[in-house]
This record gives sequence, C-alpha cells and structure tokens, in this order.
Amino acid sequence: MWTYIALLSLLVSYTSGSIEYVRGKVGSPVVLDLQYPVRTWMRVTNDGYIEAARYCDRPTDAPECSQFVNVMTNETASPYSKVSVFPNGTLIFANLTVNDTGARYYSPEMRPKVRIFHLDAVL
Repeated sequence: MWTYIALLSLLVSYTSGSIEYVRGKVGSPVVLDLQYPVRTWMRVTNDGYIEAARYCDRPTDAPECSQFVNVMTNETASPYSKVSVFPNGTLIFANLTVNDTGARYYSPEMRPKVRIFHLDAVL
C-alpha cells in the first residue's frame, strides 16, 4: 500500500511542471525566458549529459559564462554554443546550433521545475 502512495506522490510531483516547446532556426538567435531572475541555466542533452551556463557579474574568461559546460567533466559543449545569461534570467543563443536542439532546458534555482523548455530546430 505504501509503495503505491509513494509512486503516486512521485508521479504528481514530476508532472507538476510544464514543458514548453520552442522552435528556432539553426544559425539564428533564440531567446528562452523563465520570467524569473535566475543566474544558472542547465540542459539535459539527448545523450543524457548535463550541462550548465551561468550569468557572470564581471567580465571573465570562465567558459560557463558564455557557453554550456558539462557539469561532470567541466568541458565545453562541442560544437561550441555561444550563449548569454542576463541578470533577469533570460537565456539567449547567439546562433542556434544543431547541438543546442533536442535538449531540455531549465534552471535548478526554480523549485519545483515550473517550466522546462524543449528546443527544436528548423533547418
């Protein structure tokens, strides 16, 4: 009995967020906006890798300030993805790449994950 209650609780908590599908043209800018001032964006790629990009207050050479970085290996995403996170939480892709598509984007600062973006591309 308790197993069923636990499974139901997990299902309800997992489905409490919304997934928003966004289409972008490869090579064009794309904007994702959570309507909340987050500093960190994360994505889960089709291969299951978790990558992060963040807002940086000061100019820096830290790669995670201008591109997605694998959280386990600290290596930049390949091919290179030029992104900017702004103080208001907006994530902007300068030029959408095929590597950017198919992933799910969210911020770990929002609990529960109220909005998740699934980015698709038009070639």
